[in-house]
Amino acid sequence: MPEKIVRISRPMSWRHDFIRSHEYRCHYCNRLAGSVEVGPDGKPWHVEHMNALAAGGEDAEGNLTLACERCNSLKHTLPYENFRRYARELLWVGEPSRLTVADLESLEAAFLRTDDGRWMFRATDDNYTVDLLAVGSENPCLDQAEAVGQFHASNSRRGGLNNVDFIIEAHRLMPKLIAEIHLLHAELALLRGDSQAISSVA
Repeated sequence: MPEKIVRISRPMSWRHDFIRSHEYRCHYCNRLAGSVEVGPDGKPWHVEHMNALAAGGEDAEGNLTLACERCNSLKHTLPYENFRRYARELLWVGEPSRLTVADLESLEAAFLRTDDGRWMFRATDDNYTVDLLAVGSENPCLDQAEAVGQFHASNSRRGGLNNVDFIIEAHRLMPKLIAEIHLLHAELALLRGDSQAISSVA
């Protein structure tokens, strides 16, 4: 008769601290989720035994790591190093480029070059592009307005002047967009219990 596997009973507070200590990332695929309750794909996190209990591994903290449900299911009782190499080759998710505070300040500076986010455009000599202009009290005339970008505007599948209309509308909404991003940063930091991050985005 096989020996009974002994599991240590751990409180929910321990589980939450364990997830936080692993920075809400799956050890195998590096996917991120910002909650102790829910991991990637909206599924619960798994406290994973690197060396499976069924293969003789111990239910000790040195044998535990954090895994998403997909990786936990795929690994099952496979040897740790074998599955880890497989996951790093085929499942690994790299770090996305994230919007920084400097990025937000750059957007705010661009918006403030206009009066209330007023932008216009003028055709260029080649008739294929337009200049996007920041219109403000210091440069109310189109001839004197500062060109802050040049965009394709011919009638084609690229969208032509519709693209420019979209860009102007996006700049008009920029203050609300920036405020929403700051709020999302703060909410994510709050979920993680990161008071230092909260103060940096407040």
